[in-house]
Amino acid sequence: MDQGVASMTNNEYWQGYEGATGKKRPPWIDGVGNINWDYNKPDPPKPPKPTATQTAGMIPQVYAQPIAQGLLPQPGDIRPWQPGLRGWRPGWG
Repeated sequence: MDQGVASMTNNEYWQGYEGATGKKRPPWIDGVGNINWDYNKPDPPKPPKPTATQTAGMIPQVYAQPIAQGLLPQPGDIRPWQPGLRGWRPGWG
């Protein structure tokens, strides 16, 4: 592969194109070499600016979550101590 072609920038390519053909680069090719599909088309109208109320409605709201009742022992959940095998529960083997 030729090193001169591999290191050629986009601008150098178009300068070589203009020098070899005597034509200017097509106007729909942008400065980076991409095709500008919207060339000669009018810009689309900008949407209206949202009001303060609409903007406030777009902001996510964070609410405090109640503590799950299952995480803390509740009154009546703890059985009173009884003599017997400690830690044994029916069905645990």
